[in-house]
Amino acid sequence: MYQKSVFRGMLNENNEDRRKEAMIGDGRGFFASAFETGAMRMAILLRQLCEKASYLYGMRILAGENGTGNIVQWIHTLEDVETGGFIHGGELIFTTGIAQKGNEWLLEFVENLYEREACGLVVNVGPYITSVPQSVIDYCNKMNFPLLEVPWKTRLVDITRDFSNQIFQNEKEEENLADTLKNIVFDPKNAREYLPALARNNFNINGKFCIMGIDIDFLNRNVYRQKMFRSHLLRRVERMVGTIGYFVSSESIFIVLNDFTNEEIHDLAKRLEEQEGSETVTLKIAVSQNETGIEHLPGSYQKVCTLLRLARKRGESPLFYDEFGARKILLSVGDSEVLQDYYHETLGALERYDRENDTQYLDLLRRYLELDGSVQALADTVYVHRNTINYQLNKIKKILGRDFGSLQSRYELILAYQVRELL
Repeated sequence: MYQKSVFRGMLNENNEDRRKEAMIGDGRGFFASAFETGAMRMAILLRQLCEKASYLYGMRILAGENGTGNIVQWIHTLEDVETGGFIHGGELIFTTGIAQKGNEWLLEFVENLYEREACGLVVNVGPYITSVPQSVIDYCNKMNFPLLEVPWKTRLVDITRDFSNQIFQNEKEEENLADTLKNIVFDPKNAREYLPALARNNFNINGKFCIMGIDIDFLNRNVYRQKMFRSHLLRRVERMVGTIGYFVSSESIFIVLNDFTNEEIHDLAKRLEEQEGSETVTLKIAVSQNETGIEHLPGSYQKVCTLLRLARKRGESPLFYDEFGARKILLSVGDSEVLQDYYHETLGALERYDRENDTQYLDLLRRYLELDGSVQALADTVYVHRNTINYQLNKIKKILGRDFGSLQSRYELILAYQVRELL
């Protein structure tokens, strides 16, 4: 099962701890990246690579320990300051200093790597780099840029091959889990076939399942930085709740949560909204029902997709399925064509009239219904005479071919407006 203690501990952390954690991924302190082939895949955290490297290779951290939560996209060797411009970002850089003289060049080298968004530097201390200057250590601590060293006796070919294999293995496992979850959602008739895979990934297959959908709107159109942020966001969730399952569909991220209470899920969504949104990144979050059994996942996915569309349209987030009251019935309609047909049969003619005649009758009727059919209240709201309102309402009745006098008629129109929101 998920490591709930991790999440609950974070819910109780003090504000300073929250501030520090929220800084991960903000401004110049953010180094994360991802590969995408069909679905997005995440790389491994630097601290994960370092777990066994101390006794296997004599690796130790010299500075920037707070940055070891950076994501390692790849391993690369550089010996020249000038060649730093050829990296993409997210690489863990190894250097021996063989092309340099002395150690003074290291500060410029580190500054260049930081600007190029490498995730860290490993220095092979030996005949070429005899020691790391204090100025370099101070800079790395200031910028939370991980600086590590390995002794000269360590064969770099061994450690870089080991780290590369770990990256590949991590990505493969995450890709397999993503495929499993997508198969359950999009091929529900064979869902039971995937239970062993879920169990191997620490899911409680007899527990509750919930889907959290996340849309990300970027002001910065740099595709690479967008990938970086998506990967960072997923790692952030993983740090909060433990091991997660996710998949990507239609550019939205769908996180599958297992065995959490409604309160915990709500807290997670709200914290992500508050801490990860910024002037350059806007999140839209939607959360499905939290129900026992994987057989509910296809329906949960459909509901979340509908809620995400509604969140984009309203500009509201997060949206929770369990807060929609009677409108849950509409969210549960799997066939969107049914909803579209109903809307066009009721309000379609009025929408077409507005579009062709530059009127706003659709909005006027909505306000009328919201005010319980009070002509006077509507007149006061829009600051026109009630005779004008009566004239416009009569016009609307002719366009729609229906009266608003009966409760049934008003109910059908109100329902049509609710459907319109979901389309």
